[in-house]
Amino acid sequence: MSSNSLSYRFFFFYLLIFVSQAAIGQRPITIKGFVKDKKSLQPLEFVPLTITSRTAGTYTDSLGKFSFKAFPKDVDSLIITYIGYYPKYIALSGNSTQEFEIFLEENVGELPEIIIKADPNPGKTIMKKVIAANPKNDPSTIKKMESKRWERNEVYLFHPREMSAADPLDFIFSSRVKAHNANKSDTDTSKSEIPLFFSESISSYILTNDPFGETENLIAVKKTNLESDKLLEHMCRMDEVLDLYQSKIVIYTKAFVSPIGSLALDYYDYYIEDSSSTNDGHFNITLQLIPKSWHGNVFTGNIVIHDSSFALVQADLRLSKEANLNFVEKMQIKVQYDQSFDPLTKLNKWYLKRNELLLQYEAGLELIGIPLPLINDDRRLVATVKNTYYDVRLNPSESTTNTRIGTSAVMRVYDSGHSDEFWKSARPDSLSSRESAIYDMAEAINNNKIQKLKDILFKTITTGWYNWNNKLWIGPYGSLVSKNEIEGWRFRVRVRTDEAWMKKTGLYSHLAYGLKDGKWKGSFGIKQLWNVQPYTKSEAFYGNDFLIASEWYDALDADNIVNTIFRKKVPYQRVLQEQWNLSHDQQFASDWYFRVGGIHRTLTPFQINYICRNPEFISPEKTPDISPELSVINSSEVSIALRYAYRERARIFDYERRSLGSRYPTVNLSYTHSIQWKESHFNFQKWNIGILHRTYITPKWTISWNADVGKIFGKVPLLLAYIPRGNESYFTTKYAFNTMNKYEFVADRYASVQATISFGGTFFDYIPGINKLGWRERILVNSFWGDLSQQNKDFNYNSIYKTADKQPFLEFGAGIENIFHLFSIDYIYRANYKRSGSSSGLFAGIRAFF
Repeated sequence: MSSNSLSYRFFFFYLLIFVSQAAIGQRPITIKGFVKDKKSLQPLEFVPLTITSRTAGTYTDSLGKFSFKAFPKDVDSLIITYIGYYPKYIALSGNSTQEFEIFLEENVGELPEIIIKADPNPGKTIMKKVIAANPKNDPSTIKKMESKRWERNEVYLFHPREMSAADPLDFIFSSRVKAHNANKSDTDTSKSEIPLFFSESISSYILTNDPFGETENLIAVKKTNLESDKLLEHMCRMDEVLDLYQSKIVIYTKAFVSPIGSLALDYYDYYIEDSSSTNDGHFNITLQLIPKSWHGNVFTGNIVIHDSSFALVQADLRLSKEANLNFVEKMQIKVQYDQSFDPLTKLNKWYLKRNELLLQYEAGLELIGIPLPLINDDRRLVATVKNTYYDVRLNPSESTTNTRIGTSAVMRVYDSGHSDEFWKSARPDSLSSRESAIYDMAEAINNNKIQKLKDILFKTITTGWYNWNNKLWIGPYGSLVSKNEIEGWRFRVRVRTDEAWMKKTGLYSHLAYGLKDGKWKGSFGIKQLWNVQPYTKSEAFYGNDFLIASEWYDALDADNIVNTIFRKKVPYQRVLQEQWNLSHDQQFASDWYFRVGGIHRTLTPFQINYICRNPEFISPEKTPDISPELSVINSSEVSIALRYAYRERARIFDYERRSLGSRYPTVNLSYTHSIQWKESHFNFQKWNIGILHRTYITPKWTISWNADVGKIFGKVPLLLAYIPRGNESYFTTKYAFNTMNKYEFVADRYASVQATISFGGTFFDYIPGINKLGWRERILVNSFWGDLSQQNKDFNYNSIYKTADKQPFLEFGAGIENIFHLFSIDYIYRANYKRSGSSSGLFAGIRAFF
């Protein structure tokens, strides 16, 4: 997300403040003591101890001694479990130091004691065998899996107190409380969980790994169909595949160490907690995992391992409190695996049967990065995602559906209108009484005109757009008014169709007017989404406005009030562009995409001294009616671009395939050729190759980088040459040179590298006080080299331009991100070309993200 754009998450951040309450501090307590055998009074070594919330724990040493610090809740107890002994639970008091002498009673019915006594650290030994067996147990080794998938998503408000008419949040959701209480089951005595959104879907799901392909065909969808659904459904998304067999698990672009991956023993200690017999005569062993360092991106919780295959049976994981995932107070991940016969290998193979993600959002002062925990009576928003895979077939001899190429791009779906009878028979399990009551609650709310009006207001404020009757989106209101030197006060509104109204054909348009220049500008476009997978889309566009001459800019989001206020005092240079554009996007292999297109542009520069020779001018005698120079440029071009993105996940939004990222580098290759049409008489070719990637150096250290190399052949006016993206505001932007002006440099052969390294709070973790704020350190280095061939210097002899051929342009900086979970600040130093460009200085950022 660009720091210059104001997304719904930005406004949703402020809405959540309504949920906040005053918070109180919490001090750690020290828990220590001894663990002994009740009969022999001998000390027991390597006994795991933890507290009920699983947020802290340790194990006894060779003398049976233990000591650790914890932040227990009021209901926490000390848990001692050891194979061969009965478990013991001890209540904790509020004292700052608590000491215990614990005696465990032997249980002869458990696993033979020799298994425990023979190995000083049996948990670690088991995990070594688990990691060694990962290649054969990893579900990604299954060539093909067919199944059905039942997904349930819910957002609810945990609200233990009575509603107050003076509270803004209570005013919005009071009708939900009444409707829910009226429709819930008599056996449901809970008054604290107020449902806000619920949906479920059933689909056929196919996954192949060689070659890779993922296909999801929706069978049925059911939602609460409330006005606020369009916002709340974004809160319960599982965009990443939670593959615990990977060494690092990526959750909302942050990497966490898997408890069974190749790095597991470097980050976790494991203790046997329990065991249970299975139908095949073996045991499932439960291991508790405790991070070696609480400052890493790690989990707590437990995993269950099959003692024969050493495969993962299930996991119940919670993020460490130090994990620093923005806006999230708690995250819980549950996965369950099962076995099915694989006719291809003649073996039973493990596959993912269920997964569940629970997010409890922060409130109170923690929501804005101030580390004061909530009290038990405070309200919290909670989102859950549950997936169940059933009717599973591994490597079937006959497939019911052909697998499509590439990763499935999830498209926004609406209620399919299936009957209640269909849902009762199609679900692999029944809904709980509480879930059933949510649908009844929604029906009552949909008949409440006042509540529907409240939902519309809630959605408009938080998204920045007004949705008219599920047909049109109008806005965004952050860009309705702006100001610049050419147009003066600028007014702009954008309209686009909603997928609920036109599922495959999208229309969009904008209209703008400047008081100073007195001119209307605007655009109109149409998108046709032929197919979701393989992705196929065509688009036609006409526009006449400023800011769309540069390929880097989103023309309709750059003219907002934020940029108006925080713009640098640098020359304001713009190009008015009239543009006709046709393009077609096509996925043609598992991870390959191409785009072909044609464009005709008329470029009129304002306050820019870019003048070139007129190719039609020969001499005053032979061409007396033709000007020797051009200040208005006409160009017609055709282009083709190839894109390779291995296992990239995506969503379909606004009829476009929007990337959710890939673990692997994304490569782009483009070629453009001019054509002589209408008033365009230039002859040139453009080549460009770019690589973009987010590299996880360690679970906390990441480097986001992109590199571009390109060359232009032939004579080209400077406005059609390569112009690196400058930044005119005091907000940092990811793909721009922050201390470079727009149109400052130009080139027909070039190379650029931009890199940002985030240390994830590694160094701040060791500074008392600062380590509680969740701040993260980062550094950035941006460099650009570009030159002009002699023929293009001669062709643009009357233009004022600058090249970076003698030495590359260089800027570097250091900064802090995640200030109050929203702001960043960087000091960026411009190393050269200082006289004519933007100076070094402080740059701020606004970015709401997990």
